[in-house]
Parts: sequence; C-alpha cells; structure tokens
Amino acid sequence: MRYLSIVLLLTASAAHAESWLEVAKLDSKGSVLLLETTGIDRSQELRKASFKSMYTADRPIADGYHGAAPGVRSYRWEQSQGYFNCTERTVAVSQSILHGADDQVVGSDEVDQPLLKFRAVPPGSFGGLMLQAVCSPAASESQLTAPLARITSVANPADYYPSGALRRGEEGAPIVKVCVGPTGALLREPEITGASSSPDLDAAAVKVAKANRYAAAIMDGAASAESCIKFKVKFAQFNH
Repeated sequence: MRYLSIVLLLTASAAHAESWLEVAKLDSKGSVLLLETTGIDRSQELRKASFKSMYTADRPIADGYHGAAPGVRSYRWEQSQGYFNCTERTVAVSQSILHGADDQVVGSDEVDQPLLKFRAVPPGSFGGLMLQAVCSPAASESQLTAPLARITSVANPADYYPSGALRRGEEGAPIVKVCVGPTGALLREPEITGASSSPDLDAAAVKVAKANRYAAAIMDGAASAESCIKFKVKFAQFNH
C-alpha cells in the first residue's frame, strides 16, 4: 500500500537567505523601496547592492528598456543593482529588471561597469536614503535584517499533490517565498526560489503557499509594510 507524506518545513539556513530592509515608502498607497542587506560588502568604499522598488499598481515602462513582450507597456516592480560610492556620496545603477504583476520579466536594462555614470543624491531623497543604508558603518548585519513574516495556519498540502506527479512517482521539495502586507495578505504571487525537478510539484507548492494564512512581522510595535518568509514544501511517497 502506498502512503503519501507531504511536510511543510521552514527553511532553516538564514546565512544564505535574502534579507530585505524597508528603506522608504515610495507613496502613500503602500509602495516601498527595499534593500537586500546580506550581499553588501561593507569593507569597500565602492559598495555593490541590490534593491527593489515594489509598487501597488502598474507603472508605465520608460524608454530604454529591452526585452518587453509585444503589447506590454507597464510593470509592477523593479529589481535593481547599483554601486554606491560612500566617500563621494554618489550612486550608479548598473542593472534594472522590470517585472509584471505576475512576476514575469517585462523589460531590462544593463550598463557595463566602465560605462557607469555616478550621480550625487540629495540627503533625504530615495537615493540618499539608500546610500545611507548601504554606507552606514554603524549598521550591523543583525540590525539590517528584516524580521520574518509568520505562518499562522497551514493548508493541508495533501490536497494539492498533482495527480500526474503521483502517477509518475515524482517527489521533490520546492522552496517558496511569500511576502505579505500589514494585514498578512499576500502582496504578490508566491515565488519559487528553489525549484524541484518537477514543474507540477513547483506549481502545487505555490498553491499551498496561497492557501496558507500569514501574519506580518512586527517592527517597532507596528506591522511591517512588507515582510517575507521562505519555506519548503516536501512531496514524498512511501511504499509499504
């Protein structure tokens, strides 16, 4: 007789997880600017860092981006990579990737490092706040690590094991990333950050993630505008 075992596991390795710090609110509707803190090398004056601009509504794609599908004229969020000169207080963006509401790439732009154009950013501007966060010598990694969202109710994963994957004997443990707003509601489609060998199992893990219930991380006594969590959904079959 074949038994089915599916286990929901939180990813335990924080050392390799992304940690996103909210640097600023981009507007009054909940759009935010986020800095990825774990990849910053603070031993250099010219620091490389990744950041995101997450919007609550579509924005038009400006001229100069490549790879947009025919008819696609807007994006929902942008992931960028930049260089920050802490001595001269200047910033240059080396890469920008635009994503739609479904997280598909809808445009990109990239500049080789020798061609980068550094510009001064005023204190208090979005660029100035980002530069301050990247270059601050007092900010330790633990201070910059955003707290995690919490899973408050776990859906029954057995309800989502694809029949085709069962029939083919497919097993796997995809890792899913979920980001929620202050109320615990999903801000966007869950993202597979560690794919299994089965697209069907990856899609099923996303369904499990959407069926779970979450609570936002608490910072300074208030629910965070955006907090995320990664977890593993394990699909396994055992024969006895």
